[in-house]
Amino acid sequence: MNDKKSNENHPKKTRLKKINGYSAYIYLALAICIVTALTIGIITMTYDFTDISTPELSFPEISLFDESIPQESEEQVDNTESNAGEVIDNTNEPAYVYPVANGTVLKSYSIDALVFSTTMQDYRVHNGVDIAGELGTAVVSYASGTITQVKEDPFYGTSVAIEHSAGFTTYYKNLAKELPEGIAIGETVKAGERIGSIGATAIVEISEQPHLHLEMTVGGELMDPLPVLNEINR
Repeated sequence: MNDKKSNENHPKKTRLKKINGYSAYIYLALAICIVTALTIGIITMTYDFTDISTPELSFPEISLFDESIPQESEEQVDNTESNAGEVIDNTNEPAYVYPVANGTVLKSYSIDALVFSTTMQDYRVHNGVDIAGELGTAVVSYASGTITQVKEDPFYGTSVAIEHSAGFTTYYKNLAKELPEGIAIGETVKAGERIGSIGATAIVEISEQPHLHLEMTVGGELMDPLPVLNEINR
């Protein structure tokens, strides 16, 4: 009891004893840290870092251009530029040709007024122009185009139709039965190319003097061929 009371009366002494016990550990830890620091310092001062060699790095040569691909020379570029915009005309072919050389108009186009037919012995419209010529005289294409029709018309005989640009079509009728080789649907012809010859196959005009019956349409509508033919230089 007395000892217990004595301890209770001196709590500060008890705490001092505990602190003194911990101090030994603290000093030991400090001593270890100091020894470690001294050791590192000695090693650092005595080690020769100059012996460490830096490895040499090598880089592959990089070319911006692939030497395997031939480069255009300035001379080639200049030649290309000199040809720019150059227009080459390999032909002097006319754009429009009169269908019958030296042909004269035998009967004009008449769709609004009736004209007399010597063959039928009556008055009727005439939806084309008749261009007179000798039997066998060459008939040529008025302009370049594509053949869209080759047939035996029951009234106008052997006929060939050629479609040109912008919906413009020409019809050549009363031709001789024998047509030149290559005159067939789908074939293209040039202006002035022979497509047949003047014949006598049009039953409704058989009594007329030999001629080509020529019709023209634009967008499927009949038109008078004469103003167009009169513009052709012959």
